[in-house]
This record gives sequence, C-alpha cells and structure tokens, in this order.
Amino acid sequence: LYHEILKRLDDSNDLVRKAACATYITFLRAAPRSHFRGTIIEYSMDALFVHLDDSDPDVQAAVYQVLKETFAVDPDMLTKKATDHRSRHRSPYYCDKLLEL
Repeated sequence: LYHEILKRLDDSNDLVRKAACATYITFLRAAPRSHFRGTIIEYSMDALFVHLDDSDPDVQAAVYQVLKETFAVDPDMLTKKATDHRSRHRSPYYCDKLLEL
C-alpha cells in the first residue's frame, strides 16, 4: 500500500500530490510505529526527500509534514537522510527544520 501512495507524489496534479501526503500521514498513524521500521520507512524517506525539493512550495510543505511524522518511526534515519540531502536541495530550509526535531 505504501508504494501506491508514494507513486502519487509523481502525479502532474499538485492536489493529488498534496492528498498523497495527507494520506501517507494517516497511513503512518494507522499501526504501531514499529511496523514501519526497516525497508518501508527507508524507501519512503528516499522518495519523500526527492519531493521535499519540489518546485511547488505547497508540495514541499506537505512533504515536510510527512517527514516530520517519520521522526517517530526512525529518528536516526531521518536525521541521517536530512543531513545527506541538505546540500543537494536548492534550499536547506526544510532539511534544517527536520534536523531541529
């Protein structure tokens, strides 16, 4: 299921992409955090960090909200990925905010 939701981040319609973010937050809250550890959260974070650098600021903000939610699943992985992506993004703003969590 997570893969299907994340695929919607590639949609050409920004409303669909923002809805995918809201849906993914609900998905992450639907089961104990431990159920998402490992491959699921790593794959998800990789996809989300790509879209955190989106050209649409509203999509960036929506993706940031999802990534904030992943902090409860694996804070160490989130910190590592935010650090890694910080220099790759046009602006480090959201990566820095994630590193402050």
